[in-house]
Amino acid sequence: MSLIYGYLFEWDGFSEDGARPKWEQFRAALSGLGVFGAFRRVRSAPRWSICKFSSLKPLNGEEAHSLPADFRYTYDIYLRVNERTRTVVVATMRYGITEEAIRYFNTYISPKLQRKVVNVRDLSEHLLDKGGEKQFAITHLLADVPGYGSALSLISLSGDDVGSTDFIDNQSSSLTTRQIGVRSVESRVECGRFGSVGSVQFRTDQLDDLEAFLSYAYERGFYLE
Repeated sequence: MSLIYGYLFEWDGFSEDGARPKWEQFRAALSGLGVFGAFRRVRSAPRWSICKFSSLKPLNGEEAHSLPADFRYTYDIYLRVNERTRTVVVATMRYGITEEAIRYFNTYISPKLQRKVVNVRDLSEHLLDKGGEKQFAITHLLADVPGYGSALSLISLSGDDVGSTDFIDNQSSSLTTRQIGVRSVESRVECGRFGSVGSVQFRTDQLDDLEAFLSYAYERGFYLE
């Protein structure tokens, strides 16, 4: 299991050729750049793939002084192209590596990848509402707290189900959510965290639950246009 960090994107470069899956189209765009290669499927989650990203710059704190100037640093990138939503998840061991890979892609490919954002504020209100049965519980909540000035401006809550607390019952309507973590109600393990700027962090052993949550959010209209 690894914890990896990335973003949700949309890409207008997909063609409408129904005979060629969108994943193959995106892979072809990556392969054409020469620094993305060695693609393989994730055995436990076959809709996901891993590819290698090569960089001339060290992106994970490596010591570079003793290496040749043309040495390439190689990092695994997790990819998921959703045929239905036309969205792409790109994630690596650090946000900085993901951002460099996307910067490289967007330098040479047009149209560019654009951030796709999950409306975490409305989604958190939906999941915190006790009025209906939910498939997911909130395990982490980072939110602005208005009305207290500098005495209290930000809170961070973590637990198996922060929505079950009296504090949330009394305060949820006044909070402005920045990030949420979620788990399936059938699991005790958090499958991912989602930020208000499109960031996604998740465990590589919880890809099925992550998939289910992204579908849940999409089907209920929580993707921002």
